[in-house]
Amino acid sequence: MEKHCTMVYFSLRESKQNKKGLSPIEVSITTNGKRIYFSTGKHVPAADWNKEKQAVKGKSEEAQLINGYLIQLRNKIYQKEIELLQKGYLITAELLKEAITDKVEALNEKTLLDVLNEHNTERKAMVGKTVAPATYWVFEYTGRLFKEFIQKKYERKDLYLREINLGFIQGFHAFLLGEKKMGQNSCTKHLKFLKKLLNLAVANSYISYNPVNAYKVEREPVEIDFLDEEELRKIINFDTPLPRLERAKEYLRQNAFMTLSDYCQLTGLLKTSASRELKEWIAQPETGIDYKGRGTHKIYILRKT
Repeated sequence: MEKHCTMVYFSLRESKQNKKGLSPIEVSITTNGKRIYFSTGKHVPAADWNKEKQAVKGKSEEAQLINGYLIQLRNKIYQKEIELLQKGYLITAELLKEAITDKVEALNEKTLLDVLNEHNTERKAMVGKTVAPATYWVFEYTGRLFKEFIQKKYERKDLYLREINLGFIQGFHAFLLGEKKMGQNSCTKHLKFLKKLLNLAVANSYISYNPVNAYKVEREPVEIDFLDEEELRKIINFDTPLPRLERAKEYLRQNAFMTLSDYCQLTGLLKTSASRELKEWIAQPETGIDYKGRGTHKIYILRKT
């Protein structure tokens, strides 16, 4: 986790006097070398300010009130820093200013699904331009997996970003392998998307670090080998992976058609393997997969019943 060093300093802006000849007392917050200034709302004559002590001179009632306020303000800044750190925020001078001036948006805790929705809303506008429909479908599908896992393990609808830790990631991985019966390479795709979302959260200062960085996410090497007679017979008899079929059908329920490239995006298969698998399904009416067009214009659709 990143180390934080915050300093609070009070000073008098003598160049800005009001009509009564009083100068404003400003506070500066410096965090990791970055500083921000803003007014405390208090004013005093320049002659009454003690620069070294950062306080009003004397023991008058007004001096004691202002000095007491400055002490409370300093304590409040440090207290807010502690609260924000405990919630997993990346501390900045600007964030501390917003926190102590009661700007609620600065302290609204973001959740995993908040970040997912932000990401998907932006990407949805790019579908058909820089984002393929199948790629966007994977984003939404991963979101449904998040919801299902959180509900089953935590009996909640969502989790705060600060609650996403190594235990969550390990549990989600086990959920994909076990309950969803995914292969390691399919799991890797969803875990990498989780890592991407949390990197986005770090970039937006929602959290200070990404816990997925401590979790190794690797694909299994795919060995190219010749098929034996039994494996060839299975292909001829259309012994195809049902999870990929269900994924394709779910995609087609939400989209008018699917291209070969879309199917490669959904499954991770190479074009040759994907094309062969789709041909097998088209030959079996019970799979519900059909096609239109030929060659490079071929698209895949749900079979009409």
